[in-house]
Amino acid sequence: MIGTNQGYACAVVSGALKCWDGSSLTPGSVTEIIPSGVDRLSSGDPQCAITSSGGLKCWSIEYQQQEKRSRLVVQDISGLKGEIRSLSAAGFDEEHFACAVDSEGLKCWGNNFAGPLGRRPGGVRNLAPAPIAGLETGVIAVATELNHSCAIKDGKVFCWGGHNFLGELGDATPQALGDTVEVTGLANASQVAVGPGYSCALTRDSRVFCWGNNESGQTGNVSHDVCKEPNRHADAIEIPCNRHPVEVRGLQ
Repeated sequence: MIGTNQGYACAVVSGALKCWDGSSLTPGSVTEIIPSGVDRLSSGDPQCAITSSGGLKCWSIEYQQQEKRSRLVVQDISGLKGEIRSLSAAGFDEEHFACAVDSEGLKCWGNNFAGPLGRRPGGVRNLAPAPIAGLETGVIAVATELNHSCAIKDGKVFCWGGHNFLGELGDATPQALGDTVEVTGLANASQVAVGPGYSCALTRDSRVFCWGNNESGQTGNVSHDVCKEPNRHADAIEIPCNRHPVEVRGLQ
């Protein structure tokens, strides 16, 4: 198994999790994160791993004030019950959060810089696994990113977090209200994925729909809307987007 994010790439080798940042191609550039027992990685950025014993470990690079340097921190995550059916994590340096669907339902944990945990933004750190309001049960899949998250419940997609400036929550509104919202006009979803400022879902009839930032064609269709992203030093930046799901072309 392999995975990548904006800082490094990882691979599971004979049960050990090893990662590298590409600064060199020598064996010394590979860091062993977890020595053994890794069964699978989280989707999205690889920041968490399920072990063969059913446990869950997550890692991040954190600055140690006393040592005056950053170092790798690997933590055992408690508070999850039974089989982990869906797992997604995201992070960069000390910013880290994750969501999982266990036998009890959807739970998320970590930092809350952009409100990804279904709470108001406020820079809260190291929150323990807790349910997301309105999605406590019935969720089958979850995907998270540094600014927003989405989950599938009863075939519908629900998203939360971030500011929704680029339409990444898919509710056709220009900004987030701080609550979990249902993506408009989408049903029978079976898988969900999120990226920086956009989201996508696969339906049970093998169709793919995306919404949000479309500046580089991320939604796989023409832009129906223009989103405005605030700019501290000038007028808001106008970006092509789709505030509601559009079907990706060329996959029929």
